[in-house]
Amino acid sequence: MGLEGDTFIVEPVKPEDNIPQGWLMRPCEWYKDEYKECSSIKGRIHQYFIFGHNLDCSSWNKDYNNCILFRKTRGKEAIQSVVESEKRRYEERMKSSQANDAWTYRKTPPEWWNNPLPDYLQDRYRGTYLEFVENRRRGDAINEKRKMKETPDKTEEPKKSWLSWFSWS
Repeated sequence: MGLEGDTFIVEPVKPEDNIPQGWLMRPCEWYKDEYKECSSIKGRIHQYFIFGHNLDCSSWNKDYNNCILFRKTRGKEAIQSVVESEKRRYEERMKSSQANDAWTYRKTPPEWWNNPLPDYLQDRYRGTYLEFVENRRRGDAINEKRKMKETPDKTEEPKKSWLSWFSWS
């Protein structure tokens, strides 16, 4: 679905355009790519195999034309059509996950979600780069260096600098 070397111009919806949910619009060339993919022989065979019939690809072409129209004239009707189409696509994608009754959706996180990690995971975390970054973010970089020195080595050879591999001595 790539553009194969084509460059595309992204004309974002600007605040002065005053289009609600205008950020939903993709670059115009993506709509053209989707239309080409949908209407190609390969796409038609795939649709027939998956759905048992061919899909209507005209919405991709309509969105491409409206996107180009918006790019040229900044017309609100054109982008509103594209935004509505994107909303419909999103709703269709979400239907299958919302219709899935294998999961129960929660309204709040479980009460134990922020508990401290078990001891064995805390031991594994100690002395890692992630801990160093977290402590630096908190402002404990000096204490972190001290902790790094105190953590016992796992009987490994001391690490050599990558430059030592190139020494001839």
